[in-house]
Amino acid sequence: MFRKQPIELALLFLATSLLAACATQPTQVKADIPLVHSYYKQVSEQYNLQQAKIIPLENPVTGQAILIDQQRFEVGPEYFSALGQLCFKLHPVYQQASLSSPSRSICKTDDGWMALAPLVTFQPHNSDGFQQQ
Repeated sequence: MFRKQPIELALLFLATSLLAACATQPTQVKADIPLVHSYYKQVSEQYNLQQAKIIPLENPVTGQAILIDQQRFEVGPEYFSALGQLCFKLHPVYQQASLSSPSRSICKTDDGWMALAPLVTFQPHNSDGFQQQ
């Protein structure tokens, strides 16, 4: 009566383990590491696609210089966005040493290449940890 096949015992053990694992609550985790460094601040509380702009561009190439809103950018590496769009990172080309122009991205849409506004900007801190004004 108690002589079961090894496969049946293994299935019984597996089913019991699975039920026990699904019924057990995971331990509470304290998230004390920020996802975004304190050097960055959010640009806009109400970010929307109206801040994005279609630009006349055929096929961007890494290293190519392009002009957006009278600011020069160099096309950086390509990547795919969370929506599956082909995008390129844009790095500002500074005429003078300035932090006025943050990095941007361009993504391929049905309407053409869209230049996206940055979600965060860089704010360097002094050596004492306070933000520079």
